[in-house]
Amino acid sequence: MRMNKYPHLFSPIKIGPLVLKNRIMSAPTSLADLSSEGYPTQENIAYYALKAQGGAAVVTVGDAIVQGATGRAHPKQVLMDDPGLLPHIVKEADAIKRHGAIASIELDHGGRECRRPFVSGFPLGPMDEANYFGREIKAMSVKQIESIIDDWGKAALTAKNAGFDMCMVHAGHGWCLGQFLSPVANKRTDEYGGNFENRCRFLLSVIKSIRNRCGYDFPIEVRISGDEFSPVGYDQEYGIAVAKQLDGKVDLIHVSVGTLADTDTSIRCQPTIFLERGCNVYLAAEIKKHVKTPVATVGSISEPAHMEEIIASGKADIVAMARALIADPFLPKKAKAGQDEDIRPCLRCLV
Repeated sequence: MRMNKYPHLFSPIKIGPLVLKNRIMSAPTSLADLSSEGYPTQENIAYYALKAQGGAAVVTVGDAIVQGATGRAHPKQVLMDDPGLLPHIVKEADAIKRHGAIASIELDHGGRECRRPFVSGFPLGPMDEANYFGREIKAMSVKQIESIIDDWGKAALTAKNAGFDMCMVHAGHGWCLGQFLSPVANKRTDEYGGNFENRCRFLLSVIKSIRNRCGYDFPIEVRISGDEFSPVGYDQEYGIAVAKQLDGKVDLIHVSVGTLADTDTSIRCQPTIFLERGCNVYLAAEIKKHVKTPVATVGSISEPAHMEEIIASGKADIVAMARALIADPFLPKKAKAGQDEDIRPCLRCLV
């Protein structure tokens, strides 16, 4: 019997009440295959099932919007408040779990990243403004914020009832919650802005809303930007402060980078061949020094030996991959079997 080359990578870890069979997570990606009604197709469901079959411990379905009237940014997103969606995501969760993976779903709201064809009225953000594309943005009222917080909890409960085991709250990349976290994007002076604690209130209220509706047997993963790498964003020190606010309140802190407010940061969010592999790992490693909650890292991580080193050295507890598992969904099984030479490599070309 071949010995496991990567004992740390293929060791279990507990996230809330769940036990992950290894340290590999399939990160969320956009839903390329939706029906004309906006529901996952059989092809889309098979796409996620293949990642589960390939050996990832967690498979995360991407781009599920918590409030359809105000939160949709592009047409490849499903709406969690559409009652017609439920039977389709039941099939999705079942397909993932059938192959032994934990089923998760990314819950999101576009905020000022939304466009008028996809929302009712003007896009909503922290403040009245014309954004960087010249689109008019209206400031969310406190009542609207409270409505979105409530709908986030409802969306998580819908996911739980559909059979998902956990959820990811997207608070990074300059989406709605990230906008409210940012001292640059959020200049409000009410209870949702004005100081660091108030800028965190929206995100922490979302977590509380999910806990109130789903309980503590439904783990919450929160994705943040550890550094937005932009003059119109926050820095690493601020990202650490955000993580410390989440410590003990969530089950997994997922550290990504960048902001949609500055398209130049996309090269760090999805690192190309012009950056070293795992160029963002150091951000997760630094956050891990400040929190007790398990930490995941993401960004151009595709080589099993590199993943093993990240886990073994304590830089992160989990490695998340998107493009590498599109290139080869069976990467985890091949790595566990010691068949590294058979892994189809990701070229990091952004295609």
